[in-house]
Parts: sequence; C-alpha cells; structure tokens
Amino acid sequence: MASPGLANIDPWGRSLIETLRRWWWIPAALAFVGAVVGGVIGGNSPATATALLRVQSTANNGDGLTQAQQSALTETGTSEVFQAAAKQLRSSEGGLRARTELAAVPQSLMISASVTGDSPEAAANATNVFAQAAVAASNARVAADLNSLSEQTSQIIRGSHLNNPQAEQARVAALGQALASSQANTLAQSRQLTVVQPATAAGVKQTSAAVLVVLGAVGGGLVGAGIALLVGGRRGRMGKLAEMRRLYPNVEFLPTRDVAAVLSMETPSPQRVVVTGVRLPAADVQELVGPVAEGFEALGREVSVTKNMAAYGASQQTPSDPKGPVTVLETGLSTAIVKRVARDPEAVLLVLVRSGKTRFEWLDEYAGQFGERTYIVVEG
Repeated sequence: MASPGLANIDPWGRSLIETLRRWWWIPAALAFVGAVVGGVIGGNSPATATALLRVQSTANNGDGLTQAQQSALTETGTSEVFQAAAKQLRSSEGGLRARTELAAVPQSLMISASVTGDSPEAAANATNVFAQAAVAASNARVAADLNSLSEQTSQIIRGSHLNNPQAEQARVAALGQALASSQANTLAQSRQLTVVQPATAAGVKQTSAAVLVVLGAVGGGLVGAGIALLVGGRRGRMGKLAEMRRLYPNVEFLPTRDVAAVLSMETPSPQRVVVTGVRLPAADVQELVGPVAEGFEALGREVSVTKNMAAYGASQQTPSDPKGPVTVLETGLSTAIVKRVARDPEAVLLVLVRSGKTRFEWLDEYAGQFGERTYIVVEG
C-alpha cells in the first residue's frame, strides 16, 4: 500500500532500466558485432601519404604568389603527369587520379600531393612516384622553354651578318648576353617544382583499427539499446505483475481474481469503495464492480453501486457499521478523487490498469498521491 507522502518515484525512467536489464543481451550482441566490423574495417582501411612540393617563383606579393601557386597546381594535375606516374605504378590514369588529392598550401609556394594506397608503404611509394613525375614534367617544360630561347637566338645570329668583323662580334656578344638574361629570367619565373618533403610510411595517415573497434562497439551498443527499448516487449507499457511490483515498490498491485479476497481482509472493514481506471472505457471499469460486490456479499453485507457522487457523499453521513451496507462508486480517475479517498479512513480506492495497454506515465501522474488503502488492479 502506498504512503500518503509518497514522492514521484519516476517509474518511467526505471522502466527503461528494467527493459535494458531484461534484454541486456541485445545491446551486448550488437556491441560485439560492431566491434568486429570496426576491427575488420580498421584492418583494411586505406592509408594516405602526403608529399610537399615547392614552386619556384620570384613573386613577392600575395597576388603573385597565389598566381604562381595556382598555375603550378594546374600543371601538376594534367594528364601528362598522371600518365607518367600511372605507367611507373602499373596503374590506370583514372584509378590513380581517383586516389590522388592535390591542394595548395595557404600563404606559401607549396603544393601538397596526397595519394591513397592499400598500405602505408604503398601509399608512400605512390605519392613519391607522383611527385617525381610532377617534377619531371615541370623540368621538361622549363628545358623546352630554355631550348626555345636558344633556338630563337641562334636563328637571329645565323639570319644576318655584319660586314665589319668587330661589329659582328659585338652583335653576337650582345645577343648572347640577351639570351643569358632571358634564360635567367625564365628560370626565375619558371614555376619549377622541387620535392621538399617526400612521403614516408611513418607519416601516413590511417584510421586506427583500435579506434574503429571502440566506435563500432559503442555504435552497436547504442543501436542494440534502442532495439531493446523498442521491441523489448513493453515499450513503456505495463507488463507482468512481478515487474510492476519492482517498478512501484510502494504501491499495491493485485490481479482481478484477488480483489474480493483482499477487500474481505481490510481492517477496519471499508464502508465505501471507489472503482476507477487509468484511461479505460467505462465498460471496463464496470466489469471490476462485479468482483467487488461478490466479495462483500460473501460476507453478508449489502452492496449499493452508484455513479452518483452525491449518493457516495451521503454514505459518509451514516454511522460506521462493519456489517452494514457498502457503497461502491464507479467513476473516472482524477486527482480530486484520489485525494478525497486518501482522506477517508473508511474508503478503499481500486484503480484498474491493463497489462500491455496502460502506459507508465499515465499511472505516474497519480502515484505520488495514492493513500494507504489504494490498490492497482491489473487486468489481463
């Protein structure tokens, strides 16, 4: 029986704990499966290696640096570079391109080249091969530019001659100096690439198998807990009688068949009984009146069933008689009814709930106000 001063005992929260306790093997099993899957994925997770290349440029302002960097980045991503690297790696250009990521390092003349491989060693090797292919393509372009300048100068020298040997010698010398100056300027602005930090297997980025095992276990456990709460057999609704008694240790629960026997043992013998239900149709509540009446009639007491609150109140004006008539009020559940019965020492409150139908929070709304002579009758 409940104490008049019972505080809110939060059966809803404890019902969740009870469900997890009963169905603990579901989250445990899924946590194990998640850990295994995480370990498998972690063991086969791809590795990514990165190399840094520096762009040759004499630019000394932000726009110039950015332009040189972006031009070199575009050149590095050409088919010529990917084809050369793919040939050395015995891979396809498309496959290598799908595993490669190029990026400009902010506020610098650096370019990062990252290639993903099946292992740290394979990733580092592929990255270095690609970086060297980019450097080779850059060097080939610069060499072609220098050769073009030399060829243009040679054509000018061969195209015309001065009759004066000294003047001709001076002309050739001037053209040679101009060629040297042009080649030096071309080299300075060549955007030639240099590998400043090659990729190494030790520096490869790879998702830790241990981390994936932990994440898989946590994720599997959470999914399992959700499944246990959803399909654990109760989902926030009242279940077996023994379970309800564990969740509400200060509230009396009894099956419908025991109502008559329990009422006959009440001391002092009740003069009034209020029969109600937690969000149940009136017809269901009315079915509980039968066992109540049978219990008192077996003791030789007259039973008066009413739905009239005034008639129930009038019964309180008659003198108490342990063998006298009993007034049974059939009514809906409300806070006023619960409090009124709790103040009446000669009244008993029977609250009908249905197993698998009545939700915990519906009963919790009144649980803290139940008096000592309140019984929760479980139907079904």
